[in-house]
Amino acid sequence: MRLYRLLKPLFQQDFRAGRYRYHSSFLLLCMVNMLSCVSTKEAVSVDIEPFASCLDPVDRPGSFADALPNSGIDFVHVARTPVFEEGVENEDPLEGAFGAGIVAADLDRDGFVDLFFPQEVGPNKLYWGKGNADFEEDTAENLTLNGERSLYGNTADYNGDGLLDLLVTGYQSIHLFENMGNRQFVDRAEELNLQDPLGYPGGAAWGDYDRDGDLDLFVGSYGLVGLESDSDFDGPGVAPSQLYRNEGTHFSDHSFELPVVAGKEGACLHASFRDLDDDGDLDLLQVNDFGPWLGMTQFWENVGLDGQRWVWVNRHASSGIGELAYPMGSLFRDLNGDGKAELWFSDIGQTRLFSPIGVWEWADMGAVWTSAVEDEPSDVSWSVVDIDLDGDGRIEVYINYGPHLGAEPPLEWGEVYAANQPDRLLFNDAPRGATPNYLLAEDVFPYPQTGNARGSAIADLDGNGVPDLVTSNIGATPAILLGQCTDAKRFVVELRDRSSGNYFGIGAKVTVETEEFMQVQELSAGGRGSFSGGEPQLFFGLDRAKQVERLTVEWPDGMKTVLEALCAHCKVILSRE
Repeated sequence: MRLYRLLKPLFQQDFRAGRYRYHSSFLLLCMVNMLSCVSTKEAVSVDIEPFASCLDPVDRPGSFADALPNSGIDFVHVARTPVFEEGVENEDPLEGAFGAGIVAADLDRDGFVDLFFPQEVGPNKLYWGKGNADFEEDTAENLTLNGERSLYGNTADYNGDGLLDLLVTGYQSIHLFENMGNRQFVDRAEELNLQDPLGYPGGAAWGDYDRDGDLDLFVGSYGLVGLESDSDFDGPGVAPSQLYRNEGTHFSDHSFELPVVAGKEGACLHASFRDLDDDGDLDLLQVNDFGPWLGMTQFWENVGLDGQRWVWVNRHASSGIGELAYPMGSLFRDLNGDGKAELWFSDIGQTRLFSPIGVWEWADMGAVWTSAVEDEPSDVSWSVVDIDLDGDGRIEVYINYGPHLGAEPPLEWGEVYAANQPDRLLFNDAPRGATPNYLLAEDVFPYPQTGNARGSAIADLDGNGVPDLVTSNIGATPAILLGQCTDAKRFVVELRDRSSGNYFGIGAKVTVETEEFMQVQELSAGGRGSFSGGEPQLFFGLDRAKQVERLTVEWPDGMKTVLEALCAHCKVILSRE
């Protein structure tokens, strides 16, 4: 049978409440790395919700509007700050350095994004979305954890029931709150065998690395304060990170399968499960602070099962990445349109940008792609987030900044970092297909973003298809910034997989093709904004495309679904039964 016949699914249309649904009895389903495809009966449906047209488009590269004053959000992050006084011994110089994470996701399944803020001093706060970036504070108080130092937040559906659960980690604590529905949560961490970290936790990420249909968990460890781990560096001592395999009824600790060197495990601040070598399974990126001293950022290749042991191989030595001194966040996204994802790391001083030139090999492109962006040695960057603000398919990059501790703290090893470092939005000024040329966007924010920033999350708070931005600020209120619509078309993709425990299809690769260009993204849970988590959805800017010529979803189990001729200005939810 000719291939074009396989690409012609049988559809029925059903128009209800501004939406329409494709009921498909035949969709193109292909195994990864096979040359041939077969048409297989499978219950797959596609819900499509068109977005309203932009009535007052802004010019490119776009802009944000301030939504905080009318949002109902009154949260102020409070941090413990260290004492820097002559003659006073400081037992914990890292107080106030980390945390201030954010979760932006629809936790109660009412169609509106909710916001959760971990709090280091005082109770955590949860705000339920009411639509149009309007929120009301949760009154149940079952996530408050008052009296604990909550630092990081993340979200994923660990048990496959279609409800997003909450992972909250703090100083010597971990909580996994099962979402029971009806806006109720129950902490399951202890009964599921999740162990409290020793000292400060690090980045956390979810992904089905063993491809058994449910989500596994990596919880990084930053370390133990005051434990000297290297004779030449008196910094935080290293405690092992945790790799948990989801067994359905509990998590089993498989940390022993990561072949780290004792004392050089790394002070992990960020982590993500990503298919770094494009072979169909999830690898692990472990972003480590103080790399040259406590352990470099690790690139763990997922080799698979060898007998009773899962095999991970560290590819850092051959990666070309070299020494990353103080990375605290990372971005994994195709930025030049060749279908292969770049890596962008935050750092102290200049951020680091690498482009793939082979399998497990990257080249440093910062001097070429960001030559016009000026950095100061005292710049301290955290979250590095991709956001196509103007919708033209050329990806903008948001990077937030904030000094390590307090306003102007002299660290014990003699460094001083300036206060009020402004956050940045970088846009690609080069034509599509040319070598990217990132410039600093001027006047894109409604007011200078000079808070002591940490976490960031992307979500659509007002339902118009334009990605919005929430950023936390230590000692202040968060920034809630609504992306303003342009004349570009917006395409948002969500997945539902009721055939497995990975309900939201975490790890799936989604390819969107128009007549002019192609975009590839990977659906993730964790590993975007530092210390934060977001809605399991993907945003695509389509410029002025009339339609999506082809949508291809490569599911985590290796099967493919292909749809053609879809609305260009819509949200699409693709569901497997």
